[in-house]
Formats: sequence, structure tokens, C-alpha cells
Amino acid sequence: MTDPGPPPDDAKITRQMVQQIAQEIKGMRREIDDMKKEIENLKSSDNNKTSADASGSVQMFVKVSLDDDPILGNKDAPVTIIEYSDYECAVCQKYFNQVMPVLKKKYIDAGMVRYIVRDFPLSSHPHGLTAAVAASCAGQQGKYWQMHDLIFGTQQRLQDEPWKKDAVTIGLNENEFNKCLGVPEIRTAIEKERKDGTRIGVTVTPTFIIGKTEKEGFIEGELIKGFQPIEFFEGIIQSLSGQK
Repeated sequence: MTDPGPPPDDAKITRQMVQQIAQEIKGMRREIDDMKKEIENLKSSDNNKTSADASGSVQMFVKVSLDDDPILGNKDAPVTIIEYSDYECAVCQKYFNQVMPVLKKKYIDAGMVRYIVRDFPLSSHPHGLTAAVAASCAGQQGKYWQMHDLIFGTQQRLQDEPWKKDAVTIGLNENEFNKCLGVPEIRTAIEKERKDGTRIGVTVTPTFIIGKTEKEGFIEGELIKGFQPIEFFEGIIQSLSGQK
């Protein structure tokens, strides 16, 4: 009886094909999982309310929970504003320079508005994410707003990522800050904020939610996209707070 020898090349090719098909199936399963998540996001966004104002413009109202976000102003102020922002966004810097100073002086410092910033770093802005991490780490030492203002006030330096120098400028513990910059949970939390924003309809920065302050730990308000002048904010604040 003769030795049949090694299996023919066709058998080897078949095994390779099976392995390739198995890898393709795994990839398809991942795509299906991603599609399921996207469908759930779309279902959630369907719960948002829309209406039309007198001019016929469509308004979107959303409801979001309030977490342990840093708060600027009186936590019991009658009006809450949430800003979805990107530290590398030029329009966000324009808002920071032109609108925020008036808003803070007239309404936040006066106890009428509590202000919250949520991170929404755009994929086209690589320094936006790292800047958000730096601000969050400053917040771990109670100086979120100092770092937030410093980053926006010197946005032209973002490409240098001068966070460690900035930490010294605002009086942070350097060792604790530097350790925090490498903590993966910080980036995970920022990514969650971005995904949560996407789910309720945030697509650009800045985007705002403005509504009455609720005691139950959430805010329901109008979703407003893009730069708006101070007069726009004043009209909504006065309406929500009962002022004329």
C-alpha cells in the first residue's frame, strides 16, 4: 500500500478560506452590534420634542440628566444653561470672548443662571480632546473653571498642549495633575459626554440647552445650535425667569 503523501494544495486553500470566512463573520457581527447601538440612539432621539415658533422655525426640546458637572453660579438659580463645547472650536472661542463675559456678569454672578459645560470634542480637532482632559484633571483639584478660561483665553497655543505649564499657572499640584492626564477613565467620561450629546441631537459646537432649573436632577429645555448673540440669551433667560 503506497503512502498517500501530504494533502493536496486544494485542501490547504480550503482551510485558509475557512479561517478567512470566520474572520469576516466576526467583523460582520461587530458591524451588526454597532448598527444596533445606532438604532437605540435613534430611538432615544425620537423622544425629543419638536415644535414650531411663530416664524415657522422648528424648535427642538430635549430632556437631560444633571450629573456631577462643575457648576458656575448659584446651583439653585432659576435658569440652567448647558453648553456643549470644543476647546479647539473657533466659534466656541468667539462665544467665550464676546458673549460669556456679559452673560456671567449680568446673569450668572447675579444668581439668575447656573452654567454647565459639557465636552463635545470634534473628531477634526485632535487637541480638543486633550484640552478637555486637562480641564477635567484641573477639576479634580477644584479648578475646572480656571483651566477652562485659561485654555479658551490662549487657544492659539493648543497645538503645543501646554497643560503642565498651565497647571503651574493656576496653582495645581503638579504631580497629581500629571498623573491624572494619563488616567483612561477621564477620556472615557469625556467620550460618554460626547456620545450622550450626539444622542440628543448635538452635531456642532457650541450647542446649548436652556431651561428652567428642576429639583429632580434634570433639565428640559430648547436645543440651540451655533453662536448666538447676548440678546438671544437675554430674551430666553428673562422669559424663563418671569422677567419682562
